[in-house]
Amino acid sequence: MAKLILIEDDLILAHVVKSSLEADKHHVDHTASGDEGFAWLKGEHYDAAIVDWQLPGMNGPDICREFRKGGGSSPILMITGKDKTKDLVEGLESGADDFISKPFALEEMHARLRSLLRRHPVFEDTVLRVGDIEIDTGGGTVKVAGQSVSLPRKELAILELLMRHPGHVFSGNAIMERVWPSDSDSSPEIIRCHITRLRSRLGDASKTASESLKSVYGLGYKIDA
Repeated sequence: MAKLILIEDDLILAHVVKSSLEADKHHVDHTASGDEGFAWLKGEHYDAAIVDWQLPGMNGPDICREFRKGGGSSPILMITGKDKTKDLVEGLESGADDFISKPFALEEMHARLRSLLRRHPVFEDTVLRVGDIEIDTGGGTVKVAGQSVSLPRKELAILELLMRHPGHVFSGNAIMERVWPSDSDSSPEIIRCHITRLRSRLGDASKTASESLKSVYGLGYKIDA
């Protein structure tokens, strides 16, 4: 499960790509604006970015160039309708890691993305640690203060999301978009229930761990070390 950003102004294509990635259990943020996409890419941590070449505002190569100039290291898969060698060279020199040309098969996009994620160091270590809490994302196991804790699938997904971004506040809607990407049985009330139960399960093993899962009034939820 990776956190991805999709910057694509073709809304039909974006919907198809986003739905396909979410069906593969990834979290996907989408914007049709090059300027907004660059701001998100620069301001948050994404495991990978999928960026169209032609965009309103900043285009794909500009986004790559400025992102790399600022020290950004997340892998970038660029979507392009261009096939001339000089254009591809420009894209690679701007900072893109790989290309996929329109029209493309979703299977090819997934394969190229998997290749980029395997090469990126964020996936070398599948163990997340925040305070007393440890998740082995590969095995789906959780330890709290050294004790094994069993969590239902949705609560595990919420905890993993928060632990991948410690200190970041996720609204209820943001959690729904990431943990319930294609389900309809979600609501802010259900998120609150899951957070309450998750806090209780963590508290059974460690009061400190329970207290690290915080509600931020009017904004959402976060986890602090």
